[in-house]
Amino acid sequence: MYKRDFNPWHDLRNLRRDFNRFVNAFFGNEPEWEGSYWRPAIDITETDDAFVVAAELPGMKREEIKINVRENTLYLSGEKKPFREEKNHFRSECCYGPFKRSINIPGEINQDNITAKYENGILKVTLPKKQESTAREIKIKVG
Repeated sequence: MYKRDFNPWHDLRNLRRDFNRFVNAFFGNEPEWEGSYWRPAIDITETDDAFVVAAELPGMKREEIKINVRENTLYLSGEKKPFREEKNHFRSECCYGPFKRSINIPGEINQDNITAKYENGILKVTLPKKQESTAREIKIKVG
């Protein structure tokens, strides 16, 4: 007989995943990520010089997190491993498993100077804005 721990959050996550697949297929907003079980919460802020994306990734090691940038989209992925043993637990509310996020950045970014810092479970990716070319005046010498 198959024994499964009762976990109502598991069923709600599956329902949310299926609903998101439906919405994404209909509107085409975000690519579907097979196998993603959770999505880390993010904040995006804008300064004069950069866009800053902060993602909550508690309990992960920095080598478990992958960061990619294509054009003006930041891709975060990885897999959060459970920190508990699989036996003798009676409640589980923590999210585990693979995740993938794609974040569209609302402006042009300078991909050569992107930095990332991971501290206290928060990943902070700084995406510098591309400097707009400025007009330059050229003086004409007479003679």
